[in-house]
Amino acid sequence: MNDRNVTDRIERVKVALMGMQRYNWEQGVAAQAMLELGEDDHVVSLARASIMRQREGRFAVIGGYSPITDSASVGEAVLYAAKITGDPIFKKGADEMLEVIFKTDHKSANGTIYHTQEPNKTIMSDASTCCPRFWLRRGITVRPSSRSRDSARRCGVQKINSIHIYGMTGRRNSGEGITGDLATAGPPPGWSG
Repeated sequence: MNDRNVTDRIERVKVALMGMQRYNWEQGVAAQAMLELGEDDHVVSLARASIMRQREGRFAVIGGYSPITDSASVGEAVLYAAKITGDPIFKKGADEMLEVIFKTDHKSANGTIYHTQEPNKTIMSDASTCCPRFWLRRGITVRPSSRSRDSARRCGVQKINSIHIYGMTGRRNSGEGITGDLATAGPPPGWSG
């Protein structure tokens, strides 16, 4: 397949993508693809649609379906849209979503946020792609827990390049400090969300 055919296919997929309604995790995947393609106009459009369908702090709610982690998957695009447009609606929406993450009690005994919507209590592996990019773009750094590192070593992994959601600890870049497990810590000092 030559470059022209690939480019043509990408353009056709983008047109179809922008014309369909989707669930929050699909909105997050679409927004991430547009971010990686450098399609700022599409990122802003997807972020704005996520804000317009924000319910109780959660992005891109459709049909009443609003698990925290799936809703957070759009967060990086929303923060990027805030940065490039200067429109305060994006920062406000991001702050509301982060407030949900920091204050939810829908989590396991070890503090891991359940992937499924309340009252269901299921943890799914794809949650590891939903929140971390949002946190990092907002200035919250994360590192794998010792349990994640030990599990990786037992599987023969010498260096962890990916971010794992389970048992993470968060730290604000400013040094203010979210102490302990991000899911149980609550907002950091000075949080204005």
